[in-house]
Amino acid sequence: MVKISKEYVEGCLKLADSENSKLTMTERELTGDNSPKLKSFLNNLCAKDGTNYLELGVYRGASLISAMYGNLKTKAVGVDNFSYDTKEVKKVPPKGYIWSNVQSALHDRIKVYTNTHGAKVFAHENVKIIEEDFTKIEWQKQPRFDVINFDVLPITYDNLDALFDLVIKKATGPECVVVINGYSDIQKSQWVDNALKTYSKDFEIVFKEQRVSSSQRDHFGYYSGICVVGLKRKTNTNSKPATKSVKND
Repeated sequence: MVKISKEYVEGCLKLADSENSKLTMTERELTGDNSPKLKSFLNNLCAKDGTNYLELGVYRGASLISAMYGNLKTKAVGVDNFSYDTKEVKKVPPKGYIWSNVQSALHDRIKVYTNTHGAKVFAHENVKIIEEDFTKIEWQKQPRFDVINFDVLPITYDNLDALFDLVIKKATGPECVVVINGYSDIQKSQWVDNALKTYSKDFEIVFKEQRVSSSQRDHFGYYSGICVVGLKRKTNTNSKPATKSVKND
């Protein structure tokens, strides 16, 4: 577990506002539901040695790769069931199917960075992909995460509630940082704020930062907007013992 302070997050955002990070132009231009500033922020946020990073809604992997790029002592779990794609007309695949093109794109990108020659910039052995609905995972059996990036689509209040009730309550330590995407949308920002109020009995809000714009696809800002919350577990709640580390099966 690492401690990520308000000052550290503010510094990460300040650097990302100018697109400063370890990322090269190649990573900043990786396509996906993100932007250079957002990817730079995730890269900065996960730079502390020993950080455990969880990404819910990996999609094609641009954000995950950016978070891990050059951060060779960071470990990550990425989760996606490939059941929603904003670029498809119907968004949701036929019953019993997944968007296999998205699935293959994710694994192809990881493979490219795994096979990079020369200086090592991506520790693929520290990355685990779980291809499952995040609400179906036994989170008490997963590591305790320091940083959670929530980018599940479509964003619904039920999904946000599950983030807190199933994931944050069961798979974090005394403190964690949660990044929630889609905050530029007024309704979604209200859902986030309501969820924070609902779970105020379990967690204290240590800090809250945001980056929003008038667009849900702002490639010059933080794409759909983000809310960054530092949470501290209250003493009357229990986290699971730290007995398992992130590793590939």
